[in-house]
Amino acid sequence: MAADIACVAAPYQLGGLFLVGVPKQLPPVVTAPEPNECADVIGTSPMTIVWDMKPCPYGWITLDIQFRMHPQISAWPNKMFYDGALKDHTSVTRTCGVQRTYSQFIESLEEGMTDTKRYRIAVDYSTLDFESQPYENTYSFYNPKEAQILVEYAAALLAFTPKRSSAEFTKSKPENFVIVTPYSG
Repeated sequence: MAADIACVAAPYQLGGLFLVGVPKQLPPVVTAPEPNECADVIGTSPMTIVWDMKPCPYGWITLDIQFRMHPQISAWPNKMFYDGALKDHTSVTRTCGVQRTYSQFIESLEEGMTDTKRYRIAVDYSTLDFESQPYENTYSFYNPKEAQILVEYAAALLAFTPKRSSAEFTKSKPENFVIVTPYSG
């Protein structure tokens, strides 16, 4: 989010002001190494100021469908910040054919695996002899052996054919999933 100071001149130079964002999320963070006399001013975004006006002299449109979080993750911010108005898109719910296919794929990886209603595969390399290597002249590291295993999982998921009705299950496509690798540096 932009802070107030970043938007002060905009209405004077433009015919209007169009703000896009989520006013109920975290405010801008002041990262100055010493105390900032403007911290109170820049602590509230222009969007939050407009949002909080009663009645608001400006029009706004609120989007109420989220596409990024699993429903178990979106439930808390939906309750705490959005008064229950936020809806989960079917692409992040179990009712989606691709999600059902992922669930079936994960179940096929290990006999007796319990259904936790979560759609993620965590790959633990801590007991294997995989050593990370420094990436060029940076502080970052990479691990080709770990990457190869993840590529093999992704290929298996793309090749996986659901055992049940195609009306309920959808074959996975590359754009249906993401590989997230946490790192620091």
